[in-house]
Amino acid sequence: MTLLVLPLLESIPEAAAEHMTGGEWLEVGLPQLIGFAVSFGVVASFWAEHHRLFEHVRAYTRRLVGLNFAWMFTICFLQLPSAMVYSLPSTRSVIGLYIGTMTVSAVVLTLLVAHVHAHPEIQEPGHPLPRARVWANAAVAALFGLAFVIAMIAPQINYFALFVLFLSPVVERLSRRAAARRDASLAAAASPEDAPEPAAT
Repeated sequence: MTLLVLPLLESIPEAAAEHMTGGEWLEVGLPQLIGFAVSFGVVASFWAEHHRLFEHVRAYTRRLVGLNFAWMFTICFLQLPSAMVYSLPSTRSVIGLYIGTMTVSAVVLTLLVAHVHAHPEIQEPGHPLPRARVWANAAVAALFGLAFVIAMIAPQINYFALFVLFLSPVVERLSRRAAARRDASLAAAASPEDAPEPAAT
């Protein structure tokens, strides 16, 4: 996560060479600072969910390791479009690469959660991963996908397409309720019905 700030640090010697004051640097670099804050917030939320996921894990599978490496790759790769956001014009390709990378990261994290949920044998005894977590992660990934589509269809909206992520708490809450209802219906369907009483002879 500390790599996110490197492009900002590199701009300070350039500002000093141009004899800019601190206030002038802040004025010129405000978009870059906002981009850094957004990137940091997104990566922090990803890592927090990743940490919560592995609180349920006591063992691993080959697929779990592969998905984990794939997710880590997306987090590392995000530094590249983040640096492009700081330094290049906000073209469709730059915006698409930036939000698209976040979307892929959210999708892979959802696959990680789904894999752990589908394999109780690798979960901590007495601390199973609820189905609602899978639904909640899928809902967040869908919001990232929606932000990507909005940014591609209407590039003038720019990075403000990411504002749809403010819907995450509401969408996660709804997805958890839907998962709870589904679990309840499955449990009801699996429970044996009362056996009919034998007819009197």
